[in-house]
Amino acid sequence: MNDLDIFLGFSSDERYQIETLLTKNRFLKGEMVIGEGDTDRDLYILTRGSVSVKIILALSQGEKRLFTFSAGIVIGEMALLDGKPCSANV
Repeated sequence: MNDLDIFLGFSSDERYQIETLLTKNRFLKGEMVIGEGDTDRDLYILTRGSVSVKIILALSQGEKRLFTFSAGIVIGEMALLDGKPCSANV
């Protein structure tokens, strides 16, 4: 956690307090973390690996990859903050 940009500027005590609130999850390659339309309000901090953000294309029934992120990124924050369903698959 100490090497993630999101925690730069936090004291060790502040990082410890945050860490006590976190739950560690492990996902397999190809496993969906967040589904477009989900109403969960979970926030994820990617500490290892990478994730792709994709949207469903209504006309073709396919998906379009928008971004691929690596460790250090926060995902799920939009739905958490605006209260709307998740806007993409991750």
